[in-house]
Amino acid sequence: MMTDAMTSRLRPVQLGKTTLVAVLDIRSTKICCVIARLTPRAEGKALRGRSHRVEVIGFGYGPSTGVKSGVVTDIEKAEHAIRSVVGMAERAAGLTLESVIVNVTAGRLGSETFSAAVSLDGLEVEKADIHRVLRAVNERSVRPERSIIHALPIGYALDGQKGIHDPKGMVGEKLGVDVAVVSSETPAMRNLELVLHRCHLQIEALIATPYASGLATPVDDEAQLGVACVDFGGATTTVSVFNDGHLVYADAIAIGGHHLTLDIARQLSVSVADAERLKTFYGSVLPGRADERDMIAIQPVGATHDEAPGQVARSVLTRIMRPRIEEILTAIRDRMQATGMMDVCGRRFVLTGGASEMTGLPEVARRILARNVRNGRPMGIAGLPEMAKGAAFATVAGMLIYPRVCSREYAEPRGTRKLTGTDGYFCPRGKLAAHQLLKSDCSSYITGMSKQIYKRSGTHLPDNCRPGWDILYTPGDKWTGPVLGTLSRDGRQRFSDIEKALPALSQRMLTLTLRRLERDGLVQRETYPTVPPRVEYELTERGKSLLLAVKDFSGWGFENHEDIEQSWKRFDADE
Repeated sequence: MMTDAMTSRLRPVQLGKTTLVAVLDIRSTKICCVIARLTPRAEGKALRGRSHRVEVIGFGYGPSTGVKSGVVTDIEKAEHAIRSVVGMAERAAGLTLESVIVNVTAGRLGSETFSAAVSLDGLEVEKADIHRVLRAVNERSVRPERSIIHALPIGYALDGQKGIHDPKGMVGEKLGVDVAVVSSETPAMRNLELVLHRCHLQIEALIATPYASGLATPVDDEAQLGVACVDFGGATTTVSVFNDGHLVYADAIAIGGHHLTLDIARQLSVSVADAERLKTFYGSVLPGRADERDMIAIQPVGATHDEAPGQVARSVLTRIMRPRIEEILTAIRDRMQATGMMDVCGRRFVLTGGASEMTGLPEVARRILARNVRNGRPMGIAGLPEMAKGAAFATVAGMLIYPRVCSREYAEPRGTRKLTGTDGYFCPRGKLAAHQLLKSDCSSYITGMSKQIYKRSGTHLPDNCRPGWDILYTPGDKWTGPVLGTLSRDGRQRFSDIEKALPALSQRMLTLTLRRLERDGLVQRETYPTVPPRVEYELTERGKSLLLAVKDFSGWGFENHEDIEQSWKRFDADE
């Protein structure tokens, strides 16, 4: 999914076509999975760019475990929590997920603005020139320790004249561009990718959490004139700034609503669950006239049911919570002032997220930020359950909007070489490819898939060659090699054991692969009458003989890969 520098851009939703999309919101306090159907509709006036209507067909929600401030801290617990939520959404939708859109909060999320320019020599701007200037920005922004999540062009300049949205077809001497680059530390993203692979899910695309929240809550006029969206999450608070309709800044700090809960638990010596209840029902950051007289019953930690509960004034709760909120807002203000974003965001802040519904928060924010502040809820998403229509689910709503606006981003073209005739399956060159061939004891890259080339080109396949091509189709399949290699290495195995050994393979694809191998007589299955039924698979003699031939082919590839690479370089240089 991820390259060394830049994540893959999601393929945009096609106008006039219905499509399915699945999003997975992984946060420190909750995990939410939504499966939705995007149906074409007429573009609305209030929310421009919403070309599809969202119909939610599957919804899963549960508490988050194994994740802290967006960072995976316990891979086993995180896997269990994600599996539970995704399974809930799959059962509601009646389908099985293979890939999801995932949000990123971890890895010291941050953004920078980069500029670059290329010469046009007085010619018209073509699509290749736009790619050339964007590639120049990418070369400046790439760093080995960070991965780029978004590369969003803010605006183009032609001969110093800024404010150009689409320069294609215009004439000039020099083309420049400003790009907002959102990045995160690579190890944190790798751990997120790892836990999802253990859940048999591929990452279709990554989206920064502040960007998702900013897509869902501000209206078009706010995004055009300048607005900052602050998402108060459980363990993180994120900020996104929009100007002229584009994301220009994103940031995250590791303080959120859960820290208020811990402050209450420590100061009042109550359990974390009781502290959360006190914050939800009685919490306020704005003192009231009757707070000194209003008494709240509390149950100290370790107290028995026979002991009478203690009492504290409501004003005590306010004095505990307000300093933490002021700390968060002050940190946001200082960071935005240091980067110059307080001027870019105009006069408007939008507060969203679960902790934003706290009583008195907008008033305190107006005093500290010295801007107009309002509470924001997700807009433009219909069909969500009642529990998911609040500010706590703004990120989920933004992730459902993202497939319709992702075409604005720049994605670096892939530089890999297509080694097989498979439909769009690319294999890396050199030692990595040879290592994978030997590791699985079976080649999933065999060029027997050249049969597909015959089909595409319309070339007639001779009848006397047809049986051979049909046989070679099986070892040339993408997942046949890993499955046969696993059975050869570990012997007879249950379906669940094969599934664990190949975390990148979805349950549905593993089922289809095993059925095809059983049909060809390469694998045999045995079912035991238990509850639930136990199914085991093992290689047949025919399957074992195929592995011998493939192993010889893999060894040939490993021995000759350096010479072949040199031939590639000479051939490319001559071209």
